[in-house]
Amino acid sequence: MLLIGLLASCASLDEADTQSADTAGAAGTADAARADHTAIAVTETGIVRGVETATMRIFRGIPYAAAPVGDLRWQPPQRAARWHGIRDATQLANHCPQIAGSFGQGSVTEDCLFLNVFAPARRHDHDRDRDEGDDRDDGDDHDGLGLRPVMVWIHGGALVTGESDDYDPTRLVEQGDVIVVTINYRLGALGFLAHPALTAESPDHASGNFGLMDQQAALGWVRRNIVLFGGDPFNVTIFGESAGGLSVHSQLVSPGARGLFQRAIVHSGAYQLTQSTLAAGEAAGTALATRAGCTDQTATCLRGLTVAQVLGAQLPGTNAARPVIDNKVLPQ
Repeated sequence: MLLIGLLASCASLDEADTQSADTAGAAGTADAARADHTAIAVTETGIVRGVETATMRIFRGIPYAAAPVGDLRWQPPQRAARWHGIRDATQLANHCPQIAGSFGQGSVTEDCLFLNVFAPARRHDHDRDRDEGDDRDDGDDHDGLGLRPVMVWIHGGALVTGESDDYDPTRLVEQGDVIVVTINYRLGALGFLAHPALTAESPDHASGNFGLMDQQAALGWVRRNIVLFGGDPFNVTIFGESAGGLSVHSQLVSPGARGLFQRAIVHSGAYQLTQSTLAAGEAAGTALATRAGCTDQTATCLRGLTVAQVLGAQLPGTNAARPVIDNKVLPQ
């Protein structure tokens, strides 16, 4: 009933401030959306318009958390704000700040907590008419509810580089008949800085694993919203490669990820038995703050740094970002 009610809201856009008459017309019915090669979906924070191809519905750049800027830098991710009208989800999202020479497309900014949804195309009415009386499984119904398994991809890149667009999930969606979600998360010092000042202001007396918390926030979004894209929120597999594999292992042991996924696949990368302690991470963070010019070691100074100053103070190579055992995100 919730799904029906939410989908019905797409046809009643007079209650929202639509961005254009064309957009409102596209949202009127699913058939109209197909005719314009657009796809419409409803999320907890608003309506999104993506692209529908012959085989897939693609929604790019959906915010799963608020922009981690200003006072929200080096804070746990917060819920994204609602929007009015229809949000364009046809373009690549911003990528999270990272070291020079990173590959990928799109803008790079701290406002980067976005995800993409790739879902099999909905069947057209004439396809159902043509197949009437055909008893073969058409792959459009899972567990009798029409819900498909969901796979959430966590990209690699040593926790200092990479983005949700690194790989094309088309073949997996088409041949696996699954919904694939790809996510951004904070990288480098912006995602994994432990520091005494940040620990002191935390109710949990922890800091340093903000990128892992971003991943959990994305999984929470999937739990609450993926059914509206035809996905099963209780049949979620997380998978990742290299640092994405390390992230998968980390989520397997993290209390904050408990219940948000049911299966996990690791493509290289592994949880390290010699993970940094919070104290070691704070020492590294103190050294970074000094290199960046924050000799007073205050959170105010740290949050006043530019992105370039933060990235410039990182250690080179793969030593720039490491999860820490903080007894909050990662237990002892």
